[in-house]
Amino acid sequence: MELDGRRVELTAYNIGGANFFGLRELSPFFGYDVSFDEAANTARIESR
Repeated sequence: MELDGRRVELTAYNIGGANFFGLRELSPFFGYDVSFDEAANTARIESR
C-alpha cells in the first residue's frame, strides 16, 4: 500500500472475496487507537 507517497507494508486478509486489513495495523497511519473490552466482547476505536 502507498500512503502519502511512501510504501507501507500491511497484511491483507481475503475473506469471502473481499480484502480486509486489521484495525490495529492501520491505526498508526490514521491517528486512532484500538482496544478490546473482553468482558463486553467489544472493540473500541478512539481518535487521538
